[in-house]
Amino acid sequence: MVSSSLGVSVVITVIAVALFGVSIGLKTPVPWASIIKCIAFPYMAAFPILCIQLWLSMILKNQAFLITIGIAGAFIGGSLSNTKFAIADWLPWIYPYRAFDLRITQSFIETWAFTGIWVGLILLIIGALHFSSKEVVE
Repeated sequence: MVSSSLGVSVVITVIAVALFGVSIGLKTPVPWASIIKCIAFPYMAAFPILCIQLWLSMILKNQAFLITIGIAGAFIGGSLSNTKFAIADWLPWIYPYRAFDLRITQSFIETWAFTGIWVGLILLIIGALHFSSKEVVE
């Protein structure tokens, strides 16, 4: 449900950006492909973060700990996004920053977006298997 509402927000944002460009009187045609890539690729790259937070929220009761992990991850991702440290490529919190970096080539941006999808799917499967093995207490 959360993922589908985020997908809807991506579509609404794409339409709103295009309408804003038309409303301020831009004379060039709407660059749909560029707008979609700039909005959808960071969303796709953020999928592992969504899966990590979902997995942890299903197995941990302390919500303050989960919020701390999310804030720390966002801070670390933003801080390490422009570094050349090898460990940075393994942190999912960096993927959205790398998927939106307009200074790098388009194929590299696509690589980070699709890496986010694959890592997210792997984490989602692992989290689902872990959660399904838990005993439900009524």
